[in-house]
Amino acid sequence: MEHNFQDEKLTIFLPVRIDSANAADTEMKLMDLVEDYEPKAVVMDAKDMQYICSAGLRIILNVKKKVPDTEVINASSVVYDIFKTTGFNIVLKISKAHRRTE
Repeated sequence: MEHNFQDEKLTIFLPVRIDSANAADTEMKLMDLVEDYEPKAVVMDAKDMQYICSAGLRIILNVKKKVPDTEVINASSVVYDIFKTTGFNIVLKISKAHRRTE
């Protein structure tokens, strides 16, 4: 899983989908990164994400429990709506991707 660690902040680039087929593997990778780096903050970049299932939401919540300063950035409108519908935008900072004007 692509990531970088700088100034005690771990940035993780989320996959295109977190669904029942890859949720267990994704959780293992995310939790390993959090345990290996012991960051003070986690930023999950959802720029490529198109879908997240309930298991994926649980994974993100588990990361937030380990590192309270956790946020999701660059969520597409569809992914942001999933977070908003489930109330995750209340317990987690989530920002939408900015539209590119070309």
